Amino acid sequence: MEIVEIRLFMQHMEWSQKFSVGIKEFDDQHKHLIAMINKFHDAFREHRALDMQKYILKEIVNYVKTHFETEEKYMRMFSFPGYDDHHDEHEKFIQKAVGLQMNSVAFGFVPTLEIVKLLMQLLEDHLLTVDMNYVDFFHEKGMK
Repeated sequence: MEIVEIRLFMQHMEWSQKFSVGIKEFDDQHKHLIAMINKFHDAFREHRALDMQKYILKEIVNYVKTHFETEEKYMRMFSFPGYDDHHDEHEKFIQKAVGLQMNSVAFGFVPTLEIVKLLMQLLEDHLLTVDMNYVDFFHEKGMK
């Protein structure tokens, strides 16, 4: 895990325009990601991260499936040219999330930093990087 990810996780996060894609439905879901990060952050700081793992992993799996399904619905509807690559990114995140959840069930826990890494990758690598690739396209289609 990169030092940057740990530093970002060590701070309580507030929603800001830098996270916004300017599409209410997506931004509302992205706000939920920030809330999950903060919830796990609080548990981590209060030494409850291990107790919260199964709950947060279930929430992450539900989030990625629901959020990615929403994005892909609009990508197909408007024939987004980057759909295949975006879908592949989604599949990787779903596999990571489900894999961590399965390991948590099988072994009773997963390393807390693996959950932190997944959450921060969803934020940094996906929302702030990959999702920004569709912003102009969807805005041109009238999505707000």
